[in-house]
Amino acid sequence: MTLMSDFLQGEGGHTIISLVAIVTLFGAPFILGAWALWLRHRKDERCDDMKREMLERGMSADDIVRVLNAGTHSRESTPTVPRRHQRIGQARTFHG
Repeated sequence: MTLMSDFLQGEGGHTIISLVAIVTLFGAPFILGAWALWLRHRKDERCDDMKREMLERGMSADDIVRVLNAGTHSRESTPTVPRRHQRIGQARTFHG
């Protein structure tokens, strides 16, 4: 224990503190970025599951678009469907 306390009180302590600070400073954005990507992936996964469930229930493409637009809190008078949601209507029309 004495060896470690001597190391931390000497030059080695400053080196470790500096190293931890640098790793934290530069590592945090990568960790937060990965977390944001994971959250976006989970959100997209839940949205896809919801669309799949609506298709299995036999909802039309117009109904699905209406539900998706109802979930967006748009201030516009005519809400728009995001580009990735438009695939559902195209796929449903093609198969149905």
